Amino acid sequence: MVNLSEGVAVVVNAGSSSLKTAVADRNGVLARNLVERLDGSVAGYERALEASLHGFGLDDITPAVVGHRIVHGGKWFVRPSPLNDGVVAALSALVPLAPLHLPPGLAAFAAAQRRFPGVQQIGCFDTAFHATMPELNTRFAIPRALHDGGLRRYGFHGLSYEYVSGELRRSHPGLASGRVVIAHLGSGASLCAIHDGRSVATTMGMTPLDGMPMATRPGRLDPGLVLHLLTTGAAHADGVVRPFTPEELNELLNLKCGLLGVSGVSDDVRDLLASPDPKEDAIVVVSRSSRRRRPRALVVVAVIGVMVALVAPSAAFAGHRYRTGSAPYVALASGVAGEVVPLINSGEIAFGDMFEGIPDGIGAKPGP
Repeated sequence: MVNLSEGVAVVVNAGSSSLKTAVADRNGVLARNLVERLDGSVAGYERALEASLHGFGLDDITPAVVGHRIVHGGKWFVRPSPLNDGVVAALSALVPLAPLHLPPGLAAFAAAQRRFPGVQQIGCFDTAFHATMPELNTRFAIPRALHDGGLRRYGFHGLSYEYVSGELRRSHPGLASGRVVIAHLGSGASLCAIHDGRSVATTMGMTPLDGMPMATRPGRLDPGLVLHLLTTGAAHADGVVRPFTPEELNELLNLKCGLLGVSGVSDDVRDLLASPDPKEDAIVVVSRSSRRRRPRALVVVAVIGVMVALVAPSAAFAGHRYRTGSAPYVALASGVAGEVVPLINSGEIAFGDMFEGIPDGIGAKPGP
């Protein structure tokens, strides 16, 4: 039971495999809860949210506001917005661009709306932080009319990047005012190049499928591979070679690739590292995912020039410095892959070879 003061806020973060709920007032966070390894069903997220709220003792208490993390705001929502029928309709139209994330977010909104009728619900959008990217970095090499129609790079994990960038400015203002690369490492993973607190480039694109390999998503793919699966096809689970339908391809790319697809064991790094039989394969999978961050990081560094710091956030915002040549890097860790798995949190895999081959001088300077 939480002793709540007047003006309490409930904050809901419905991720692709977890649900985080917190209660806060003007003095700070009063309670928080995390439910992991959800099955992805709307009902599962609703039950998790209701159980968290019940555990906080909020059955008979009306908060002043409920805030929601919304993964995709498209080109329309570039700042926090009240969630009403019109906004929800616009977000529902974006579900094909984030099928793992938007349905849970909208389900959490519906559950909170039922629990707290009449209370204002505010959506905070992961894509909004990247609205500062130069137009060049939002463009794909496609006709302008398609770009103007919304087929562009949006970027994700923006709320995480905004928070960590703010914490870095508070604790290391000298670093924060320069060029920083932040890594978000969880079931979904990405890198973001930030210059003086503003996003200038990121590894994810129009959807959360792009970038580096993730838990069940492949990251960057040759578009020809996707066309091949749609036209020529490949062997399905029944052994029959046939083209994939759009629905089958969507399921494959969102739910059956990444660590799960490569390892054939699990989409969770903890399971891979603990698996006694295919342990070597599991380590290779994790290491492969980590090495794929290196070329992606180099692409980002090429955009922002000389990099001041690489930051992979953690809840405690405490980490270690690693050295490649003469250039130290600020290395922390975030998400399931960073907060829970010591092997990655130590930098042994995730950061050990990320900047291999970069000339000395392209790296971090010690912060203040």
